[in-house]
Amino acid sequence: MEGYYGWNESILSMNTQIVANVPFSGGSREEVLGKILRHHRENLNLSQEVVAARLHVSRQVIGNIERGKVRPTWCLILDFASAVGIENLEILRV
Repeated sequence: MEGYYGWNESILSMNTQIVANVPFSGGSREEVLGKILRHHRENLNLSQEVVAARLHVSRQVIGNIERGKVRPTWCLILDFASAVGIENLEILRV
C-alpha cells in the first residue's frame, strides 16, 4: 500500500525519524530524496559548500541533488546522507 509520501507504509513506519516534518510536495523520486537530504542538511545548519567539501564535489552538485535535477550514484547518495546525519538508510530505497 502506498503511503502519504509515495513510499510503502512499512518502510516509513521504520523510519519516521528521517521523514518527520520534511515538507514534501510530491514529485519524482529524485525530488523527494533531495528534499529529505536538504531538510537534514539545513537542520544541522550546514551550507551546501560545507557538504560539498566533505564529499569532494562542487556546491552545484549538491544543489542539483537537492532539487532533484540529477540522478546521483548510490555511493554519492549514501555519502551525502551520512554527511547530514542520516544513519538508517532504509528510506533511501526509492
